[in-house]
Amino acid sequence: MSLSPIGTYTWTAFLLFGCIATSAHAEVPVTADEDIEVIEVSSERERARVAGSAYVVDEEQLEQHNYNDIHQVLAPIPGVYIRTEDGFGLRPNIGMRGASSDRSAKIMLLEDGIPMAPAPYAAPAAYFFPLVTRMTAVEVYKGATAIKYGPQTIGGAINFVSRAIPEAPTGAVDLGYGSYGTMKAHAYGGAGTERWGFLAEAAHLSSDGFKTLDSGGETGFFRQDFMVKTRLGDPESFVTANAVELKLGFVREVSHEGYLGLTQSDFEEDPYRRYAASEGDRMAWERKSAALTWRLHDSDVFKLRT
Repeated sequence: MSLSPIGTYTWTAFLLFGCIATSAHAEVPVTADEDIEVIEVSSERERARVAGSAYVVDEEQLEQHNYNDIHQVLAPIPGVYIRTEDGFGLRPNIGMRGASSDRSAKIMLLEDGIPMAPAPYAAPAAYFFPLVTRMTAVEVYKGATAIKYGPQTIGGAINFVSRAIPEAPTGAVDLGYGSYGTMKAHAYGGAGTERWGFLAEAAHLSSDGFKTLDSGGETGFFRQDFMVKTRLGDPESFVTANAVELKLGFVREVSHEGYLGLTQSDFEEDPYRRYAASEGDRMAWERKSAALTWRLHDSDVFKLRT
């Protein structure tokens, strides 16, 4: 997967006695004659100056590989490291810049700029994580650029960008089937004008699982993600826009997964075995969300989002 950097700072340090330190690699320098080079590159979503560094995996790249596991999406990004847990990406463990990857606790997770945690200091390592199938971009912020997203940004911040409300009738259906009874269904549709718009989207992902219980029980999962958006006012593509947007979401998951491991000898014989004692292990949760957003902007001069 090729990734598009949307910004980085490069410091060129001049040492005494004529020695010059090596500067970090960058693209498209804006100011080449100053001691500090500010690098500006643009994504398809917007042009912005970014302190620190940031990367964007855009919609074209997401559709090219069509990954269901967020670990596979983030793996090629420099400075981001992951640790798989269940094999399907249900419990992401994401770390950045040397911070612990345990349950992504040291980074801020956001969807459309809104933190997923219920409060700034509450449960940053919660089990909820959106289906990457429903996203049109993944933005990764490291260093100083992550500061504005809240206190849980020791490593950085990851923002998941959901599908924008269309300005004309549009829709699509994506179906897939794979090994271990893995099934995927994704559909969206919407319409809009210069003054209003709506979008409805649904995604389903399930699998029979690849582990085997001694008792023959279930080891699979299913996850479903629904979203509805409505807009009254100007679309985001307008240079000058004033609009109110309402976004409603419902996500649920049932997964027959547990934390009970195997002895070394049993693991060497069959790493996908599960003891009968873990038959009752089961994760079941639901998440409901609502976001009312007012945005007002005039080109790059003034932007307000409430």
